[in-house]
Amino acid sequence: MNLTRAKLASVNLANANLYGATLASADPLRANLDGASLASANLTCARNVTNAQVRCTWSDHSTTLPTGITRPMDNPTDADRACD
Repeated sequence: MNLTRAKLASVNLANANLYGATLASADPLRANLDGASLASANLTCARNVTNAQVRCTWSDHSTTLPTGITRPMDNPTDADRACD
């Protein structure tokens, strides 16, 4: 799925399967990503991404996040109470 430069402001992507998606330079300002699978996704240079947005997402070793964004915990729904 190619979402390069997509304007995703305030979009609800909760629990979305974004496996392998290209979100490079996308703008997910205030988008809900809770529970979304970002495994193998490319978010290089995505704008307005916050640690809070990706905190409760699923990722793997090949997920590329923007500079300054912390990779979420493994199994976030079990490991992080904020993700309940």
